[in-house]
Amino acid sequence: MSKALEEQSDGSKAVIEEELDKAQACTAEIDKYIQGLFEAKVRGEIDGSLFASLKKTYDEEKEQLNKLIIDLITKLSRENEANEKIQLLYAAIRKYDAVWELTPEVLTDFIEKIEVGQVSAENKKISFELRDNQIYVFFWGVGIIDFM
Repeated sequence: MSKALEEQSDGSKAVIEEELDKAQACTAEIDKYIQGLFEAKVRGEIDGSLFASLKKTYDEEKEQLNKLIIDLITKLSRENEANEKIQLLYAAIRKYDAVWELTPEVLTDFIEKIEVGQVSAENKKISFELRDNQIYVFFWGVGIIDFM
């Protein structure tokens, strides 16, 4: 199950955290450059038009980095949420040595949700026992498991 989740993942948590740290460090560096530009302008080392041009470039780069930071935080949040769901499933697995009876408690511990597909117009004409309705069982933390 862990392997299936890793395959679905956009990237590992460590990679996302590393990218986030780099983006935040770049943002802090840009702030230092802007402060240095401002100080150079105040001292008269650069003129106003050069200051405005460079500041605009730095502001645009910082805006792009801020968007990247938001995306990375969102990804990291999804990774953490998926990890929490997996921990719920593992806790349920550790809770039961064997399941001899399917009780509501067992279903609640292992299954997040069950979706039943709609009956097509063609299937409505077929008796209920012969219909091919799609049923999807979503397990906590991993979603649908293909047992085939």
